[in-house]
Amino acid sequence: MLLRRRQQNVRSQSEERKAALVLTLRVQVLLRTLEKKRGETEETRDFRPIMELRNKMIELQKK
Repeated sequence: MLLRRRQQNVRSQSEERKAALVLTLRVQVLLRTLEKKRGETEETRDFRPIMELRNKMIELQKK
């Protein structure tokens, strides 16, 4: 009985890991799709946070 519970526990943990992996991959695909629609590439994506910060600094300087 204890062995059966352990097997079910291990099985449910591996199923949870698989589900988490699938969900992570789906999110990554959605993000890539969104970036492609915006015309972003890997290079521009890396600079996006820097550019956002730069734009905020420019806005603050105007005020």
